[in-house]
Amino acid sequence: MTTIFEIISELIGNSSVVLALITMLGLFLQNDSLGNIIKEGFLTFIGFLIMMIGINVIVESIKYLSMIFEYTLGVKGYIADVSSMSGVINKILGSEIALTLSLTMIINIIIARLTKFKFIFLSGQALLWMSTVSISVLYANGIQGGLMITIASLWGGIMAVSMPALCQPIVRRITGNDKIALGHFCSIGYLIQAMIAKVVGDPKRSTEDIELPKRFGFLKNSYLSMSLIIVPLYVVLALFSGENYFQEQEYTGNYLIKSFMESMSFIAGIYILNSGVSLIMDSLIPAFKGIATKLVPDSIPALDCPVFFPYMPNAVILGFLATMLGSVIGVIILPFIGQPIIIPSMLVGFFAGGTAGIFGNAVGGIRGTLIGGIFHGIFITIIPAYMVSLSSFYEIQGITFSDSDVVISGILINGIILSNWKMIIMLAFLLIPFIYIKRKYKI
Repeated sequence: MTTIFEIISELIGNSSVVLALITMLGLFLQNDSLGNIIKEGFLTFIGFLIMMIGINVIVESIKYLSMIFEYTLGVKGYIADVSSMSGVINKILGSEIALTLSLTMIINIIIARLTKFKFIFLSGQALLWMSTVSISVLYANGIQGGLMITIASLWGGIMAVSMPALCQPIVRRITGNDKIALGHFCSIGYLIQAMIAKVVGDPKRSTEDIELPKRFGFLKNSYLSMSLIIVPLYVVLALFSGENYFQEQEYTGNYLIKSFMESMSFIAGIYILNSGVSLIMDSLIPAFKGIATKLVPDSIPALDCPVFFPYMPNAVILGFLATMLGSVIGVIILPFIGQPIIIPSMLVGFFAGGTAGIFGNAVGGIRGTLIGGIFHGIFITIIPAYMVSLSSFYEIQGITFSDSDVVISGILINGIILSNWKMIIMLAFLLIPFIYIKRKYKI
């Protein structure tokens, strides 16, 4: 029988519900009319669902591309996919993770209230993944019960504030203001791309300012220009895999037409996603002022990465492609450093790579997007290899954690428990170049 606690936990973990309630709370605190409170809460809820429909269309299209990619690449190994890992581990530690998620959100609000870091992390799915990795590492090392939940909740609350805070100087460049922040636990990877982009790039040469001859002026439409990259990517990979592969997968019809239609589905998914983002932003941001003035003065909502895609759509696509190229290079590097093969994930490549591309473009323009993206791809492909041992503990085959903040959190917590100072020092070295460049270039 489903308990009230389980219903509440599921609602808290549902981002569409959380965002709608926050919108309604913000308007309530501004003494808005009941009718407008309901209307704006409804629009936020619908906007998030539209965004998720777009994301689901993109995901299905990328899954299709990913299968062709893996077949063409011809490697076997572990797929870095945080959502799959979370799903499996939640079957074992579901109640502990749900409680940790709830406490993490409360701690986030307390920290935002009491400190100068006013970020409220609103990506419930990302908080779920952070709770999952923290709980799973602690449990695997024999730390259980209340102590496990307390440590994981405190860590999650700190990460929910610190990651948006670290990214905000660059987010400010992207959006032109501090109305929103980034709430996505791939932030370390984004900052690494930004760091490299600042050194090698030039922000004056933006991906969004690519000039086209007048006869190609119609391609200024971002969806049409996107198709010039996405359609050949799908079709060329299909040609490399060959028709026999598609017959093995029992696809009917012409395999090139199939690939073309999947590529257009991807672009349609982007259009749907952007439509949902517009609805969310139009309702949530004005309503959030109520929370900012009453509960957490001057608070900033930290939102999921797709919210930023409309700001620099060209950078999203170029960042995705550069990240995937870097991921292939990462696959080549892994055996030389004695680590298992991590199969590049198209999903991570698109969402993390696309967002990293925006960061790279904001501080380093076209070169920053492309060169920084290659390094980003190498980084996010290599670090999940160090979490494979945790997959083995839970007898999970073929998958491991993804998302740079989630993976590094798991590695760091595990290193501290086991006093693995070599690993901790190696992670600390990541901070040295970032701090240096942040101070020198003021990013």
